[in-house]
Amino acid sequence: MPCACAQRLGSSKILIRQLSAERGRRGEPSTNDFQTFELLRIVETFAEQFYTLPELIPGRPDYRLLIATGTVVPAFSVLG
Repeated sequence: MPCACAQRLGSSKILIRQLSAERGRRGEPSTNDFQTFELLRIVETFAEQFYTLPELIPGRPDYRLLIATGTVVPAFSVLG
């Protein structure tokens, strides 16, 4: 279950709105940069630490929230 949630992030419209398809002139990250450097770590975190992440909705342990600092972006949050 956790991995499927993180995999949907790769095609998320939110990601596309936040980052462009191509790297910016001044080195701004692209969606590909995020997927290459951040997505694997997100999937691994959900797979290994799912039940230690905070519940998004109290009493609903099947929804978790990951807030982390990134390599390509300063910070991100993922709901899974």
